[in-house]
Amino acid sequence: STSLMPLNLKLSKITFVAEPWQVLVDDLRVRLEPNLSLAEYTSVNGTVYVLARSYPMHLNVSVAIGSHFVGAGVVDFSMPYTVKRASLSVGKLSVHILNQEAPSAGAVVKVSNSYNESILKTTNMTAYATFFVPAGTYNVTASLAGQFRTVQVTVSDGSETDLNIELPTMGPALPEAPASLQGILVVTGAIGVVVNVFVWVGRPKLSR
Repeated sequence: STSLMPLNLKLSKITFVAEPWQVLVDDLRVRLEPNLSLAEYTSVNGTVYVLARSYPMHLNVSVAIGSHFVGAGVVDFSMPYTVKRASLSVGKLSVHILNQEAPSAGAVVKVSNSYNESILKTTNMTAYATFFVPAGTYNVTASLAGQFRTVQVTVSDGSETDLNIELPTMGPALPEAPASLQGILVVTGAIGVVVNVFVWVGRPKLSR
């Protein structure tokens, strides 16, 4: 006969948020170095869920946006069902799309950096698309029903930039947007920490 043994796994999680808005950043790729305490983990929309075999647990964490390394650090869990938080020093870009002066929900917005890496989002019911990106200059392209317009904008860490784009009434068609992201923006902003939560390798920054 087959006997079943309980796994006795306990869950904890790590969240990554944009500072100072404290909003989850969903374009992250997080890697946890395997060890005897770590059973499994998964990353979903800016949160890493960790299943552990035992506590206390010490995890080596590396963070990237796309294929671009951002930073590394150590996370200490003293007990299960614990939430740890790390802050990203980035800027907030809010893009508002208008078509013949009317808000345009469902428009595709692409934000591209100087490396031709981009993030695609669709405007919500209020015709806004919001991006959290590091300081820098970006090309922002809006498209809807075959019409498109590209403008350039500069974003600063810790600041919110509002951008209004009025789509032309006539013009050349934009090639159909791919179903998946063409690339991911490089985040080179410093990763902050919550006191007694993260000890990052490099320049530390406390999150309040």
